[in-house]
Amino acid sequence: MQLNCGDFEHVDGLEFERPNSGCRAAQMTQENTVLLVDDRIEARAAIGARLEEAGFEVVEAEDGIHGWKRFQETKPDLVVTDLRMPRSDGIQLLRRIREISSVPVVLITAYGDVPTAVTAMKGGAQEFFTFPDDLKALVERAMALVQSSHREAETEEIEGRITGKSEAMRRVRERIVGLAPLRVPILVAGEAGSGRSQVVSTLHLLGNGSRERIVLADPDEPRPLRRENESVFLDHVEHFPMDAQAFWFNQIQEMEHRENSIGRLYASTSRDLVEQATHGEFLTELAAQLVRFTVPLVPLRDRIDDLDQLVPLLVNQIGNAMGRDSIHVAPDALKALKAHAWPGNVRELAQTLERVIAFTNSGRVTEDQVEEILGQSQRNVRSLRERRTREQREELVALFEQCGGNIAEVARRLDLSRGAVTYRAQKFGLLPKPRGK
Repeated sequence: MQLNCGDFEHVDGLEFERPNSGCRAAQMTQENTVLLVDDRIEARAAIGARLEEAGFEVVEAEDGIHGWKRFQETKPDLVVTDLRMPRSDGIQLLRRIREISSVPVVLITAYGDVPTAVTAMKGGAQEFFTFPDDLKALVERAMALVQSSHREAETEEIEGRITGKSEAMRRVRERIVGLAPLRVPILVAGEAGSGRSQVVSTLHLLGNGSRERIVLADPDEPRPLRRENESVFLDHVEHFPMDAQAFWFNQIQEMEHRENSIGRLYASTSRDLVEQATHGEFLTELAAQLVRFTVPLVPLRDRIDDLDQLVPLLVNQIGNAMGRDSIHVAPDALKALKAHAWPGNVRELAQTLERVIAFTNSGRVTEDQVEEILGQSQRNVRSLRERRTREQREELVALFEQCGGNIAEVARRLDLSRGAVTYRAQKFGLLPKPRGK
C-alpha cells in the first residue's frame, strides 16, 4: 500500500523522496560511540586516547550520576565505567542502564578482585578489566563487543521487519544480510502484497541507508541521480515504459564503471522479467542486469504457518493504530485465516484483520467474524477482476477495429511492443495462439 504525503511517498513505512521535490529525507547517523565514566582524569585520558585510536568517538563523565545523564543523552554503543567512584559507582550505573538497555558495559578498576567481578557479571556486565594492566585487551574487547552488538541489533531489526518462521523467510533474511552492504542493483521479486517494499526499506536501512536518502523513481520522467549518497527505487519496474527501461539500463552501466554516481539501486517486480522480455514486454538487457541479485518472496499461501507470528504482530499494530488494545484472536479464528488462500498476500491479510478488528467490540476475534469478512472480500475481488478483464478486452477490440487490425499501430497507441500486443490478443482470444501453447 502506498500513501502520498506532500512531496514524499511512503511505501511500507519508508520515506522515498521524489526527484527534484525540493525536500530532503531525514538523515540519521550511526557512530561507534563509547561512554567513558571514571573520576580519575589520567585514566580517562589514557583509555580515551586508546579508544579514539581504535576509531571510537568518546564521550566522558566523571562519576555514575553524570554518566547516567550522559548515557540518556548520547545513547552510546558501549559503556566503559570505573568501578569505584564518588557519589555513584560503576555497579549502580550498570544497574540503572540494565533497567532500560542491553548495551554492552565494561567495568574497570585498579582494585580488581573475584567477588567484585562476580557481582559485576551477575549485574549484566560483559567484561571486567584492571587498569592499566589490561588496557590493550580492554580496547580489543570493546571493538569486539560493539561489532557483536551491531550484529545482534541488525538481526533483531530484520526479524522485526521481515517476520516469519518458515524456511522461505529465513532465506529472505539471509539474502538481505548478504546483499545489504553491496553496491549492486538489487531486485525484489514477489506477488502483489507480498512485502516487496518492506524488503527494499530493510535493505536500504541496513546497507548504510541511515547515511543515504532514497528517491522513488518516476517511470514517466527518468532523470539521472548524480549526487553522492543518493539511492533510487524503481518500484513496479515491470510497468516502466521501454524508454525508461533503456535509461535505467544505461544508469546501471554507469554505476558499475564510475564510483559515487548514486548510492544504490533497488527495483521491485511482481512478474518474471525474463519471461516478460521473451514476449517483448521488457528490455532484455535490463532484465539480465536486474535478475543477477534477486530477493525472491514466497507467496503467503506457500508459507501459511507464518500466520502464527504474522497475525499477532499485525493485530497488535492495527489495534494500537485504531486505539483498540489487547485484541485476542481465537484459535478457531486463526484456523479460518490459515484456510484462506490469500491471493493478495500479506497486504490482504492486513486489510482483512483491519476490517475484523474494526467490527470487533468484545476484544476477541472469532471464526464467524473472519469468515464473514473473507466472504465479502472474495465476492468484491472476483467482481473487480471480471470487470477489469472485460474492460481490457473491450479496449483491445476497439483499437483493433480502429486500426484495421494493424498490430504495430495498436502497439503504438498502447505504448507497448508488438509482442506484448500479440500476447494480449491471444490471451483474449482475438488472435490464434501458436501451436503447442
